[in-house]
Amino acid sequence: YITLDGSHKVEILDPRTYRKISSVTITSPRWLASANGKIFVSSYDDNVYVLDGSTDEILKKIPVGRDPEHMAVSGNKLYVANSGGLDYSTIGYDNTVSVIDLTTLTESKKITVAINPSQVLADQYGDIYVTTGGNYKDIKTNIYVINTATEAVRALDLRVNGMVLSKDVAYIYQAEYNSDTYDYEISYSTLNVKDEIPGPNFISDGSEASIELPYGIGLDPVSGDIYLADAKDFQASGTVYRFDKNGKKKDAFTVGTNPSAFYFINK
Repeated sequence: YITLDGSHKVEILDPRTYRKISSVTITSPRWLASANGKIFVSSYDDNVYVLDGSTDEILKKIPVGRDPEHMAVSGNKLYVANSGGLDYSTIGYDNTVSVIDLTTLTESKKITVAINPSQVLADQYGDIYVTTGGNYKDIKTNIYVINTATEAVRALDLRVNGMVLSKDVAYIYQAEYNSDTYDYEISYSTLNVKDEIPGPNFISDGSEASIELPYGIGLDPVSGDIYLADAKDFQASGTVYRFDKNGKKKDAFTVGTNPSAFYFINK
């Protein structure tokens, strides 16, 4: 399943041949999640669409917050980041995470975090990690943790623009734009999610100096290799850097413009 925001479609490919087999029309589809044989698609029309995983029929659309983005499943709930990013200049950013009951397929509540939430990750201990983008000026990026049992929320006061999670370790990069200085603040770090202790740079050989602007991160679940996407100036061809699990650069290769996400298929 591939979301095409500008084309208002979700394209569906055969996983063996990668050939298109069908498509579904959805307004500005953003991110995908799956649970219980269903596919969930966040849309900038302020809904999460539910597709039947067998027929690809739209079963339902669930109203959530404004301009929903990333989603994650924990237990029998789907957590949806409501960014408000599309109309922030007129209305302001959203600052909530919608909780969808996967049995009733309805929003059960909204949990308040900080403005401009974007990414949602679930760990193995029943916590949800939400990255918030701030306003690119005086409100900085941050990571919020939601306890799924109590729905208590706490801020970690860590800068973040992208993160991936593998067992007890989160790999984090910051590439925070400042509209006053017209520049980016860039850093790399880790976080032990079991005890929530921040750790060092996950790149251990100094090769981060060659990365101009990190714009996406991925983690191969089998090898443990870490992939960083470099968008450079958003016009030139991008570069993907691959590091081993010890943070040493293995290689780099050129890709298209604005690389931002990774997906791994292990056959």
